[in-house]
Amino acid sequence: MKTCPKCGRDLPLSDFCANRANRDGLQSRCRTCHSEEKRAYYLKNRQRIFAQRKVYLASPEGRKAHGRRAKAHRSRNPDKAKARRAVDSAVHSGRLIKKPCEFPGCGDPKVQAHHDDYSRPLDVVWYCAFHHRVVEGKVAA
Repeated sequence: MKTCPKCGRDLPLSDFCANRANRDGLQSRCRTCHSEEKRAYYLKNRQRIFAQRKVYLASPEGRKAHGRRAKAHRSRNPDKAKARRAVDSAVHSGRLIKKPCEFPGCGDPKVQAHHDDYSRPLDVVWYCAFHHRVVEGKVAA
């Protein structure tokens, strides 16, 4: 058991992230408090973080790193990559027309294709970036 100095709760060691710099090899704050602090920092410094990321991705090492991550993602998710290529090709050739965001009450014209089933690559629902993340369960509405 270890006590989180921020929330004051006694928690099992599995509720603390690793940190080799500390004597016990664990973060001082619990995972929940640490995540809250990281999120608050990100929200406060979002513009600066975006600017730094943009500069990094424009650099040669940033482009290489992005290429490696993209290639790894495609190899881990071949069905998803194949479906994405099929949609891009169909949109480019005019066989598939983008519609405004289909989330109720949105209608944003800047959309992404959402697949319910990757085995049917041209059967898509169009969502804006935010509502796509909502439908995927990555953010709360």
